[in-house]
Amino acid sequence: MNHSGKVDQDDIVRARNVLLASGRRTPREEVDAYRVLAQVSPASYLPLLARALQRLSYGTSSGKKHAACLALCEEAVAVARSIDSAEPARADVLYEALNTCQRELYDLGRRAEGLAMRAEMLAIGRAQAELSGDSVVKGLRVWAAGLSEEGRYAEAADAMTELVSAILPDGPAGGGLAWSLLEWIAALHDAGRSGEALAAFETLVSMEAAEAANDRGPMACHLYSLIGYARMLDTHGRGGQAALVRQEALALLTELADTGERKSWSGYQRAFDLGGLPFIY
Repeated sequence: MNHSGKVDQDDIVRARNVLLASGRRTPREEVDAYRVLAQVSPASYLPLLARALQRLSYGTSSGKKHAACLALCEEAVAVARSIDSAEPARADVLYEALNTCQRELYDLGRRAEGLAMRAEMLAIGRAQAELSGDSVVKGLRVWAAGLSEEGRYAEAADAMTELVSAILPDGPAGGGLAWSLLEWIAALHDAGRSGEALAAFETLVSMEAAEAANDRGPMACHLYSLIGYARMLDTHGRGGQAALVRQEALALLTELADTGERKSWSGYQRAFDLGGLPFIY
């Protein structure tokens, strides 16, 4: 973006009036105002412009995407890139803009371009993690998903292994870890790493068992994990072990039929479903 051009003072006044006026502004009005003010004060307004462009791309009054959704997303990325690299907010603003844009690219079937943006998101995440000392690298999950979609299963499995290794010490985290473990198992399975996939499934089963035993998670989640684990064991020729797991599942199912859940659950617990994994059913 070029900030060197002369900006009409009347345009600046109008833009500031729009932002200062009482009442609700439309996303389009915000974008138009920030476009003007970003030329005058880029450090202050470029981040605001990038975020406003993202809101406009998905924020029509009808609830549908803007007709120029991709163009607006791409403009948001260009705006974010133009923020001075010394600005502390640049990395987060660029990551968010890339994330919005890659989703739209994938929706349009432009996977190669979307994956390239995911790679850039991962690079930002790694740089931020290195600076902060955080073991969790932002962007790994969507990167792994993109790799799997392209048939790059070994790389996807490595990415999910890195992610799970970082988040596992923090525990279940309200169900977030369970979903990550499921994605990890699927990635390992697709990569042909059956031993690691079974070990990962055992981790999931053990976690769900402990959560149910301590009333931190539903018995149903433990049951689903046992069923999935047994089927995967069968798939890999471990019928004897699968039979033992099924006995455990049957005992749990009998208890559920007799007593029901010990308490009501919401969120991921009610939606927990292993049907998305190809080796479950």
